[in-house]
Amino acid sequence: MKTRYSSFYFLLFSLVVGLAACRVGRNYERPPVALPQQFNNDTAPSDTSSIAEIEWKKFFTDATLQQLISQALTGNYDLQLAVKRVETAQAYLKQAKVAWLPAFTATASGSTNFPSKNSFNGLNLAVNNLGDHIEDFNIGVGMSWEIDIWGKIKRQKEAALATYLQSYEGEHAVQTGLVAAIANSYFNLLMLDNQLSVARRNLALSDTIVKMIRLQKAAGDVTELGVQQAISQQQTAELLIPQLEQGIAIQENALRILTGELPSTITRSSKLSDFQVLDSLPAGIPAAMISRRPDVRASEMGLVAANAQVGVAQG
Repeated sequence: MKTRYSSFYFLLFSLVVGLAACRVGRNYERPPVALPQQFNNDTAPSDTSSIAEIEWKKFFTDATLQQLISQALTGNYDLQLAVKRVETAQAYLKQAKVAWLPAFTATASGSTNFPSKNSFNGLNLAVNNLGDHIEDFNIGVGMSWEIDIWGKIKRQKEAALATYLQSYEGEHAVQTGLVAAIANSYFNLLMLDNQLSVARRNLALSDTIVKMIRLQKAAGDVTELGVQQAISQQQTAELLIPQLEQGIAIQENALRILTGELPSTITRSSKLSDFQVLDSLPAGIPAAMISRRPDVRASEMGLVAANAQVGVAQG
């Protein structure tokens, strides 16, 4: 009797251990990172506020720049592709959520056969006055239901959710890069405007210098060489103006393309000298800054999805 109970408990124990060993995949755990208490002999900042918490509308106060960024967030083609990738991942997530439910299939088919009049079927049809052909119709209904014993469907749902979050963070990464590109291009455009203004003032000044050198030559103070040197400097300043105007046109067209519009001019409401730059910006903790980056979050979600796919493959 004791031997029989011992065998039963041994089989039960083996069954429990076997089911536990068949658990597919491991849950994702963020690996621990050992961070130093200080960096370059600098103590940790007491203020944990970061520039990443500032909204772009509050960071960029120029009305024209805000309008360009708003247009880009709705019309940029790369951002629209990122939004479509999010919608695709969301559809796959919905599909993974209903994988727990049974699947029903229905089929219907029909066929017509014209047998030979000299065959058995043809003679039988002729004798019984059933016509010259045979019609066959089939209708079938099926149901399949996969019970998630090994956690395969659960891991598929986890992978779909991580893929959705990865595409969601990817959209934010594209949006962040787009805002930075618009701001960089706009300030570059204002810089070119400032350079063009300086070049036009230099051209007017060089024209005055040429007139003055010619008066000095007429008075016998300088030679013709001095006049020609002044004219050469004037032509150099004059040649710089169309180059800057071309650079401004190229920068304006690039900005319009980023906003998803056709190339055209951009009306500026301010100058580069009108912007007030803060003396210091709160950088916060570097590790916190990195953790807020959407591209870093997207990479982590990709790792979560890959970890779940391992469980799906095992299941």
